[in-house]
Amino acid sequence: MRFVDLVQPGDARRTSRSLVQGVSAVAVVCTLFAGVWFAAGTYSGAEQMTQRASDGAVLTAAAQGFSAKDEAASGTTFYVDPGARAGGVGTASDPFPSLDALFSRGLIESRNWNSFPKSGSSKLVKRNAGAPIKAGDTIVLAGGDYGDLQIRGYYNQKPITITSAHGQVARFDHISVSGAERWVLDSLTVVGGGGSSELVDIENHGHFGPTRRITIKKSTIQTVANSSSWSASDWNNRAVTGIQVNANRVKIKGNTIRNVEHGISLRGNYHRVRNTTIDRFAGDGIRAVGTSDSKYIRNRISNAINVNDNHDDAFQHFPPYDNPSKVTRNVVIRANTVVNCEGTNPLCGPLQGIVSFDGKGVNWKVKGNTVITNHWHGISLYNIHHSTVRDNVVRDPNQIADIGPAWLRIANRSSNVVVECNVAASFVSTGGNSNVKLRKNTTSNSASARVASGC
Repeated sequence: MRFVDLVQPGDARRTSRSLVQGVSAVAVVCTLFAGVWFAAGTYSGAEQMTQRASDGAVLTAAAQGFSAKDEAASGTTFYVDPGARAGGVGTASDPFPSLDALFSRGLIESRNWNSFPKSGSSKLVKRNAGAPIKAGDTIVLAGGDYGDLQIRGYYNQKPITITSAHGQVARFDHISVSGAERWVLDSLTVVGGGGSSELVDIENHGHFGPTRRITIKKSTIQTVANSSSWSASDWNNRAVTGIQVNANRVKIKGNTIRNVEHGISLRGNYHRVRNTTIDRFAGDGIRAVGTSDSKYIRNRISNAINVNDNHDDAFQHFPPYDNPSKVTRNVVIRANTVVNCEGTNPLCGPLQGIVSFDGKGVNWKVKGNTVITNHWHGISLYNIHHSTVRDNVVRDPNQIADIGPAWLRIANRSSNVVVECNVAASFVSTGGNSNVKLRKNTTSNSASARVASGC
């Protein structure tokens, strides 16, 4: 009888805390693995299932830089260290030496389509059955350079998380997710772009299938760490987009995106962008291309770099080029902060605040935002209907002559819009609108101006 037959699938699902019953039992497990399973040098079938038992063999990982803080609260935790020995098995004390190998060697159990190109008759079937890493597990990365990461053809039933070890920096040149579902990218650093036009690309794929339910959080995404020495030419030729999305149900939470062309460019629906900082960008902070049922909450967008003919926007909505009549519905833009220029930067230029000039919007809630910008368009919403614009503060610091002051403007045949309890230098509702109600607003460009009492 092979040793792998002694380990039942239920035992293999245990975590390190439940497996370690005593030092002698651990020693037996380690010895048997070393003498029987690891000697085989394969990671397929039932042998992969026994990998889970080995995760509990060692609790300490100081030698590899891992700690108890790295162990996930649920699922099984696997470890990767690019400085580890070849043949490492994914424990904290004997980590996998390569993240790419987890994909190329079939060590992740998931699902994929049974036929390509993906069509209406394609069905999701199991991929890499019995592999050690399963839905709900976590892959912890030691500090180091990981190059490009591509996730394609892995549709998880529960999220698999890829994260940096506590206090360490797992660095990537570029991350691409396509034809995939339920992945979490946590506390990673992406720098440079690896020759691509974006640092993180999350997209549907015509051949490999749709992409959905991807989360990127607590990560640092930047063309370079410091752009203070960049010239206008550097910005035009070197800056790339931070996160580019053409998928559904993507969550972008708690990230820092800086020194980029566009901060975040979104297509698809049901997105969430929260608590993310976008600082120093030469295009738009957030581009929302017909993204219905989406929310943008508590983000900070600052320091627009004016080096080309792009009219820079902190938040800009417009319809898809291939579907210009699409109606963008159910959008929340709340508690965001926009600051055009901070400190002294000779390349800082005019920035339009929160704007939607093209396409039609229905049921938008634009509430509690602060926009400090050197432009006329503080908040400008065109062709918007059945919507509320409330509790916003728009101010022009007058750092750029002959532009501004910033207004709050509703235009282009908008209807049934409530504009109340805002502060701005001026309020405009253009001819052709219907049932646009302006009430309890404060007309002021003073830094000390506040929302009117009674709001």
